[in-house]
Amino acid sequence: MNARWAFAIFLFGSASIAVATDPPASTRAAVACLEDAACPAAKAKALYDAAVDAGAKGVDCTWIYYGILVDRDLDKAFRCFDRALQEEGGCNGGSPSMERLYYASMLLSGQGTKADPARASKVFDGCFVDASVPPVLDAATEHQNDPSAPPFDACKDNDGTTFSMSQCHAILGKRDEVKGLLRGKDAFEHLEPDVRSKWTAAQAAWTTFAEKSATFYAGTEGTIVTIRYPLYLAGAQKERSAAIAKFPAYAPAKNVEAKDLAAEERTLAERYEKAVENAGGEADQQNLRDAESAWTAFRDAETALYRTAYGKKFGDAVVDLDMRLRLTKRRNRDLRPLHSKS
Repeated sequence: MNARWAFAIFLFGSASIAVATDPPASTRAAVACLEDAACPAAKAKALYDAAVDAGAKGVDCTWIYYGILVDRDLDKAFRCFDRALQEEGGCNGGSPSMERLYYASMLLSGQGTKADPARASKVFDGCFVDASVPPVLDAATEHQNDPSAPPFDACKDNDGTTFSMSQCHAILGKRDEVKGLLRGKDAFEHLEPDVRSKWTAAQAAWTTFAEKSATFYAGTEGTIVTIRYPLYLAGAQKERSAAIAKFPAYAPAKNVEAKDLAAEERTLAERYEKAVENAGGEADQQNLRDAESAWTAFRDAETALYRTAYGKKFGDAVVDLDMRLRLTKRRNRDLRPLHSKS
């Protein structure tokens, strides 16, 4: 899975209609602008707004529902889900799509449309009634009995199935993904040209590292890949978004010495070796090796970014040591549970 496809899954949600179809030029242009740090945030928003208003395929209705990139608009969100279901057709005996779950949830509690709990229940006619359906049907009954009941959220209020849970992890993680991209645009705008190239390289290296790490964690300990992969990416993106937010105010830690880095690197070498032993089969071990190689590339690219941006202010050697120490400590934190596994 390459970085762009991984981004598309996280951006649009796994196996949603938006991913299953080939988005038109308008939607691709909006996403391309969002991905490109040099493309202004206002332009990305305007392009996505235009795609939404045009009813373009590939638009993610949950972005409108939650106000991701665009303003939250429940009327537009409901119309978007309605178009999605018209395109989808019936369930034909299969499990309901996330679009169907959201559409029914909005119908039963009057979000963006007139409340119609009875009609919401009929949305699942012809569908396989998996674990994601009963909570919606129960909520429909509740709203029939009490129209003042709080709105039902298809993800937040629904434990659902393994598959729907994985999609919800991706959907609810989008806000951090987009938040990080928008923060990146704001920071990028104020960077010198030589720093911009380092920024782009660091972001690309981080994407590869996150992807490789998600592949490892999704496949380890017999876990279910469809849940673990987007769950890991959501957590990683939240942390990355926080790091981007702190970039403009960076200052190296005081009293950092080379011996501190050497000690952390020794710990990392030990933990990594033990983690590989504990990884299990050859496939998991190779995935961990791939993740570690990607982390090394990310560490170098991230350090180069900070050194180029702040070396003149604090000194290249100071920034280099500080960043390598910070990143190595963080990697040690990540590997500690794997090292300690019995």
